Parts: sequence; structure tokens; C-alpha cells
Amino acid sequence: MPLLSIFLLPLLLPSSLAQKKGNLSPETHPPFQWAQCTSPTNCTTINSSLVLDANWRWVHDDKYRNCVEQNPDGTQWWNPAVCDLGDESPASTNNCTSKCLLEGAGDYRWSYGITTTNATLMQKLVTRIEFATNYGSRIFLLEKKDRYHTFVLLGNELSFEVDLSTVGCGVNAALGFVAMDADGGVERHKPWNEAGAEYGTGYCDGWCQDRQRFVGGRAATNKQGARGYQWQSDGACCPEFAVCVPGKGASTTRIGWGRRNFMGRGSWSIPQGNSRDVVTRWEEDHQYQFFIQDGKRIDVPAPTWDGLPKQSGLSKEMCDVQANVFMEQDIWAVHNGWPTHQRQVLSRPMVLVTSIDAADWYTWNTWLDSSKIPPYDDRDPGVERGPCPWEDNEPLIARASNGQAKVVWSNIRFGPIGSTVEL
Repeated sequence: MPLLSIFLLPLLLPSSLAQKKGNLSPETHPPFQWAQCTSPTNCTTINSSLVLDANWRWVHDDKYRNCVEQNPDGTQWWNPAVCDLGDESPASTNNCTSKCLLEGAGDYRWSYGITTTNATLMQKLVTRIEFATNYGSRIFLLEKKDRYHTFVLLGNELSFEVDLSTVGCGVNAALGFVAMDADGGVERHKPWNEAGAEYGTGYCDGWCQDRQRFVGGRAATNKQGARGYQWQSDGACCPEFAVCVPGKGASTTRIGWGRRNFMGRGSWSIPQGNSRDVVTRWEEDHQYQFFIQDGKRIDVPAPTWDGLPKQSGLSKEMCDVQANVFMEQDIWAVHNGWPTHQRQVLSRPMVLVTSIDAADWYTWNTWLDSSKIPPYDDRDPGVERGPCPWEDNEPLIARASNGQAKVVWSNIRFGPIGSTVEL
């Protein structure tokens, strides 16, 4: 369900140690069209392409042994027979990095359930192929073969259509912006990363991802996998603005705000089964979202919980008090609040990311569509985030019960405020 939220060695080494490209499968980026607008009647079609995140690719050594293996609980990590990171020393990390090749994605549709047609993108949750099953995907918009397209949000708006009709409990279908390096980290992490944006490297976000196989171009260790914020200097943490999913920091979850009948399945203000336009606007002191369905504008209702401002959207007033009202850790304040948001999120180049996944092994996506796992009380502010039973969000259960889930994004438009939709 569309939601707003924000988050907040140069060494002379031989290139043989670098993160390299494989040569077995081709890397052919699916074409994709989006529009750059100056007014609702003046939008230019941009012929671009998409690239799959490196974390979903086959990673193997020169003997074609899998560098990554799947654990019994469904998680994935380094295969000790190929990459022994037991001592987590620089030598073992460098050895693993130099051994393991990032392979081309080949046929995006057949292997990963990713299909594009002109300005429409579909991502499937489950894709069954011979002898294997792929779960989810994360993809980035490219400017050219080896460089991501970047957007500056301040003073602009984004609009798109989305169909979430098959997305069930525990599935996270997301669209947003992250402050990745446009080249995928090649320049910043020399000489470690030779694959770059062409192979979808360099992902980071406000959650400080603990499932990235490579961080800063090098193999990530188990110590880093303990959800460590110390990764910031290496590239796993970076500012994020989530347009279509809530998260840490300041957010505008509809049910979390106390509005229980705005969006969802059934006879709500916006039924989940209907495709709709989502419009997000980034003003300097206020970022907000509204929807267009059947030609009608539908604004997000203001919060109802005591202590929250009676205005929809993100503002300094909202973000300064939300953690206190919800009795959560104030990540917003830790990162210097609104000034950091304006400087690090709104005013810097950001990369467009879309994804679908059900692999939140840490919180089971309960922050998205369920309630915080007991002993929290649903009657307290911010505990209830959606109608799903939290037990159903366990990743293996969510995958099994959402075999047909897919998200369809289309007609993405970007430009100055007021330029992408005609009201």
C-alpha cells in the first residue's frame, strides 16, 4: 500500500582482488519508458532501461561452484567451501571477493519474473525455473549502461500507477529513492568494485541492510551481518525516501496514524484491488501524497492519535513528535532531524528503486501490514499497521501463500510540482 517515509581507503591493490563480472550469462537490461514533465500536457518520454540488484544474481567461482548457499530457514549466506570467512579477517574477505564473480542476469523474465512493456513494469514474487525457485527482485532505473539515473526530489513530484491486487500479507512491494552512487560504487570503492551499475552493485538504504553479500565492493562478513550501523562508511547505510512503503524514521502509515478505513481490501476509501495513480510532492517544509482514482483526487486523511499534528504528510512538526507518540526509538533525532532530511534526502541525487520481497527475517514485515509482535498492545499508538495476523508474515509462510503475487508499476512521471498530473 503506498506510503511515505524517510530515512535517514583508497588503496593501491591489484585488480585481481576486485568484485568482477562473470562471463557465462549475458547482461541485457530490459527496456523501460518513463516521462520527464514540465507541465501536465508537456511530458517527454525517456527511453531507459532497468538493472537487477547484484544481491539477486548468481555468484560463483571460476569452477562454477556457488559462492552463496541457502540455509534451512531460507536465508542465504556465503558457502564456506568456497568462501571461508570464519575469521572475518581482511585476508579472507579479500580472498572471497576475488574468487566470486557476479553473473549476468540472462533472461529477466524467465529467471526473475521481471517483465517490461513500454512504460509498464511487472515484478513477480515467486518465479520457478528448472531446479530452482527465485523469490522477489530489486531493480534500479538506468541512465545508461553503467550508470543509474538520479533524481533530486526537492521542488518536484513523482506520479505513477500501481496495481497491488495480488499482493497479500507479509509481501513488501516497494518503490522509493536511495542515495546510491550513480556508478554503483566503482569510483568510491576503487579498486574493489569492477562490476558497477551495469551489474546492479552498490545498494544501500536507511535500514542499513544486513543481507548484502557485498558492501563497498567487498564480501560482507558475518559480523557485518549483525545489522550493524557501522557499515555507513562502507556503503550499506544511506539516506532513503520510501514512496510506496513505510519504514524507520518519519512515516505516514495510514493505520499507524489511526485511520483504519482509508486503504485496503474491501469497501475502504481506496480498495486495494484497484489500480490507482499515486502522486508524491516534495515541498521544502512539507512532503505529502494523494491518489487519483476514477478521475477523482483522494487526499490522505490527517492522523487521529493525540499528540500528532492534524495535517497529512511529512513535516518537521510531525517527524519531531512521532517517535515519542509511538513510544519508539527516535532515529529521526539521532540523525539531526529535519535539517539532515533537507540536506541529505531532498537536495541530493537519488536513485529510483522498485522491489517485491517477503524475506524480512528480522521483523517479518509486521511494520508494513500487521501489528508489532506481542507483548505490544494494538490499542496503543503506532502498534497496529495493518489487518494481517502477524503469524502469517513469517517469510516461509508468506512466500507459500503468495505464489501468484506480483506488483505492476506503470506510467512513471517526474517533474516540477504540478507538472505530472492534471487536476
